[in-house]
Amino acid sequence: MRTRKRTPDRLETGLRLGCGGLFGLLLGVVALGRFAFRVGVPTLAYVGIPVLVVVCALAAWRLGDDFYHRWSDGEFMLPTRWTLTALGAALLALVLWMWWRNGGS
Repeated sequence: MRTRKRTPDRLETGLRLGCGGLFGLLLGVVALGRFAFRVGVPTLAYVGIPVLVVVCALAAWRLGDDFYHRWSDGEFMLPTRWTLTALGAALLALVLWMWWRNGGS
């Protein structure tokens, strides 16, 4: 999966996390933010954008340059099953919180 066998140093790790987080922020604001405010559920943006920032930062940290190559090639896959599990758990928690906040109706 990685193009290099060595582990990244502190500078490269910081760059990967920072650039991945910025990419997630841009993606979240453009896609998720506009959708959330269009349908009138700003909580979706307030919770979804930070989750997307963390997921993209971790994916960029784990995959390195392959993270961006997969996006540009149109074949992006999340790195491991735990990422899908974390996204599913966050989505379920958001749905349950919104249901509880609206009085269970």
